[in-house]
Amino acid sequence: MKNLVRGFMILLVLCGVEGEPNAAENRHGAENTGDIKRLIALSKIKDVSYGFMTIAIENNKKRYADISEGKWREIEKVIYEEAERVSGVFMDRLVEVYDRNFTRDEIRQLVRFAESPLGEKYFEASPLIYQEALRIGMELEKTVTVQVRQRLEKLQKPAQ
Repeated sequence: MKNLVRGFMILLVLCGVEGEPNAAENRHGAENTGDIKRLIALSKIKDVSYGFMTIAIENNKKRYADISEGKWREIEKVIYEEAERVSGVFMDRLVEVYDRNFTRDEIRQLVRFAESPLGEKYFEASPLIYQEALRIGMELEKTVTVQVRQRLEKLQKPAQ
């Protein structure tokens, strides 16, 4: 159980939501912060993050099959409560990332795209696409791990 909790804490850290909030140091000004937050909302990044947590929970349910469904509901509740608790930190840090990587004009163009019919369709589908990509990657990772292990074992055998 400790490993399970530790694993989810690591997931929260990897999602960039661990720690105390930092004031977003926006190099393009306060109005850019508003545009960035609008873009983040339109892009459904929160849905993507929650999708990754859902996949992690599903995988851990398989790994820890001895934990009852009732306990899993309790664990999931805690995970989502903690994710919600740190969502402001996540938003502040994400604003900083967008601000470092895009100009004000580029942010505005991205917002216009996100509000267009194609942008809406793209961002509506993105959480599901990312979840599927993660599942595919995890499946392939298992195959790659087996192949790498087999090759390493062959390398370790003495030449005959």
